[in-house]
Formats: sequence, C-alpha cells, structure tokens
Amino acid sequence: FPLGTHLILGLPIAFLIRANKVLMVLFTMPVNPSTVPFIYPFQCWLGSLLMGSPIKLKVLRESFKKVFADPSWAAVKDLGYDILIPLLLGGVVFGLTMGVFGYFASLGMVQRYRMKKEARLRRKLSVAATREKTINLRIEDIGGNSPNSKS
Repeated sequence: FPLGTHLILGLPIAFLIRANKVLMVLFTMPVNPSTVPFIYPFQCWLGSLLMGSPIKLKVLRESFKKVFADPSWAAVKDLGYDILIPLLLGGVVFGLTMGVFGYFASLGMVQRYRMKKEARLRRKLSVAATREKTINLRIEDIGGNSPNSKS
C-alpha cells in the first residue's frame, strides 16, 4: 500500500490503546522505500501459499513494479484481487508474527533494564548504609554519641 499508510493508521490506534507512540513509529519504520520491494512480494507469496495457490516471486515482482513506480491507491487497485487478497493475508500473518517476536524481544529488554536499575539502586543504598555506619563509628570513636544510639 502507499507508504505512510501504516503510520496514518497506527498512530490513532496507539492513542486509543494508550500505547507508546514513539515505539509504534519505530516498529513500523522497517516498512520504508528500501524494504518495501522485499517485504510486499514476500507477504503476497506467504498469503498465496497459505491460500493453497502459491504465486511465484518473479510474477509478484513484476506485478509490484507498477506500484513501486507509482505508489498510489490506483496502482494498488490495479493489482487485482489475485494479488491483493494474498497480500493482505500474508501481511496479517507476517505482522502478527513480527508483533509477537517484537513483544518478547522488548519484554526481555525491559526486564533486563529493570533488573539493572534495581541492582544499581541496591548498590547505592548499600553504599549509603555503609557510609552511615562508618560515620557513626567515627563519632563513637571520638567519644560522642551516635545519632542512632540511645542515650
């Protein structure tokens, strides 16, 4: 489909479901002019394979040349249902697969980030507690009362 459509559709959906808009844009950007010639024919081939009548990639590349030369809705419409239905089916399957992969990849990254953040906080608290003990011991060595001691 004409480039930019995924952003036009994705941003309102991200607002509706209160998703991270920056991540939505970043994860939809792989579909750009340099990757579309590979992704669209693959999605169409995948869809046709799932429908039981695989279309050869060479035929798909030829069909998509017009769309790549003129990225408009008219050029997409000219592809016909033989190409559009498998393209949509393949796009849904590919998108869901990549979405699940992206979810688990980002989940792992978020969990590692949170563990590192928690470890840093524990180290800071440990250092602060050690410093406080050292200060209290020095005060006691001087002969004063520690702020935490009971008099």
